[in-house]
Amino acid sequence: MATFASAAIWPHAGASQSGLVQSGLVQSGLVEGYADGDGVRLNFVQGGEGQLILFLHGVPDSWTLYMSQLAEFSQDHMVVAPNLRGFPPSEVRNSASQIQASQYERDYCTAIAPCPSWYNYYRADPIKVPSSISDAAHTEMPDLAAIFFADVAEPPATTSLRVDVPTLVLWGMKDPHCLPSQLDNLHDYAPNAIVVRIEDGGHVPMQSHPMLVNRAIRDFLRREHHKKW
Repeated sequence: MATFASAAIWPHAGASQSGLVQSGLVQSGLVEGYADGDGVRLNFVQGGEGQLILFLHGVPDSWTLYMSQLAEFSQDHMVVAPNLRGFPPSEVRNSASQIQASQYERDYCTAIAPCPSWYNYYRADPIKVPSSISDAAHTEMPDLAAIFFADVAEPPATTSLRVDVPTLVLWGMKDPHCLPSQLDNLHDYAPNAIVVRIEDGGHVPMQSHPMLVNRAIRDFLRREHHKKW
């Protein structure tokens, strides 16, 4: 989740209510539409007014991951949740490099643990990956931070991945994919992070524990608002 001061980033380019009808969120005042950017047409839902809260799903999923949060926070914020590139009805990858990246992703998802060394290429940039798993084994590992910032319009003064802004981390302690040990030394990289551990939560606590997640987000936003004033 990320919050922004400005909401003028998702232009409407047509709308459809089909996904909202299926999810039962029409009554929440959300609208569904499309935005064009970087050569890709993205589907999204939007609702409410005020400071923007942007909800981004992972792989594989969709904006419906955040149905409870969209209903809750559209009451007093502008909420936006897109289906990311390659997740219908957003457009799928269609260039040669994008198709290669999709194959690379499938190779990784079917690989036997532990994660192969080339996984870091996929995490750094799924479009700029070695041509095959065998090639990756003989390719120098990339500078993940440098690649992450490589194509930004205004390169940052540093490629450090340290996060100094206030940050809320919600973690399901029974998550089989993102293990609790990954929280170790988190504050070395995010010194202002507030960590909420959901002891019986799994990989998607926003769905399994929606009231707890919503309350944690509310408390975090309220705390940051009071700090400003």
